[in-house]
Amino acid sequence: MNGLSKITNDNLIEPIQKIPGGNYIIFAIIMLVAIVLSPFISKLIVAVFGNRKKKIKENHIYKPIRFTIYVVGLYIALAFLGLPNDLYSTISKGLQILIIMLVGYCLAKIVAADSRIVHGVEATLHVDKRDTTGLFLTKVFKGLIFIATGIVILMAVGVNLSGFFTSLGLTGAVVALAAQDLFKNLFGGITIVIDKPFKVGDWIDMGGIAGTVEDITFRSTRLRTFNGTLAIIPNSVLSNENLVCNRGLNYRKYIFTLNFTYNTPLEKINNFIVKGYDLLESLPNVIENTVNINFDKITESGYQMYIHLNTNITVYADYMKFKELINLKIIELVEKEKIKLAYHTQTIIAESRS
Repeated sequence: MNGLSKITNDNLIEPIQKIPGGNYIIFAIIMLVAIVLSPFISKLIVAVFGNRKKKIKENHIYKPIRFTIYVVGLYIALAFLGLPNDLYSTISKGLQILIIMLVGYCLAKIVAADSRIVHGVEATLHVDKRDTTGLFLTKVFKGLIFIATGIVILMAVGVNLSGFFTSLGLTGAVVALAAQDLFKNLFGGITIVIDKPFKVGDWIDMGGIAGTVEDITFRSTRLRTFNGTLAIIPNSVLSNENLVCNRGLNYRKYIFTLNFTYNTPLEKINNFIVKGYDLLESLPNVIENTVNINFDKITESGYQMYIHLNTNITVYADYMKFKELINLKIIELVEKEKIKLAYHTQTIIAESRS
């Protein structure tokens, strides 16, 4: 008889085992109990840790918990089948590992999602669920759970952890060098979380790369660029880089210049300035009293006009559409006034000698 069946063997089970096929009856009873009790136990756990806004069965942890209870029931029930010791030992060891993995998975689900315990921590720390700090800490807790799960699995399969960690000491220098970048990125991520230069959803520009922050992990930050590509930047780089962030941006500036040809009459220049003011100030999303149109300077190629305005449009994609509208309106005004735009030219004078 297997060890687990010896522990659970009492006056109630022993008579059943003496019946022909009694072990199979006990196996069926234990599995039936697991199947019957699993919904109630799962609902109880979900009620404590799950999301109140969702129905019990719609919670992300409900099904994993039920499956875990089934596997635990199978693990207990197998002890009464009287399997050969070698076969039982192999199967039970596999089930132990599966149970450990399922428990770790359920714990990670509880920590990772919008469960009641997570909402409680967020309320205590005054952290919004979309805040960078909350998201990063969630990943830290999940990482610790997976590490602990891995250690327990190693112990279950009989790995000598003391010898394992001792061997790490012999190659500590090699491991330290190999993990140098990992720790740089990890501490870079912690710096980002503490300083909060940006958060998920912010648009940032680090010079060569710009985009919307989609995720912040242990190692890197992911940006969705304007053309839709995904840029993955190590946290160690971001924490030491000069960044421009649009968080709290109330307006955007749009500044550009136009060059009119030298033969443009002054009357047309004045008409362009007056009508340009009327045109730009009448457009929606242009902030009042921010439009400036000036005859800036005389350049090598013509008369340069300086145009400046502010808009309350801050979303980058919408701002690009706004710039397009402004450009079209200005070109339309230039054509209407029959003004020619200048371009850079180079005059070559060739002299002939007789």
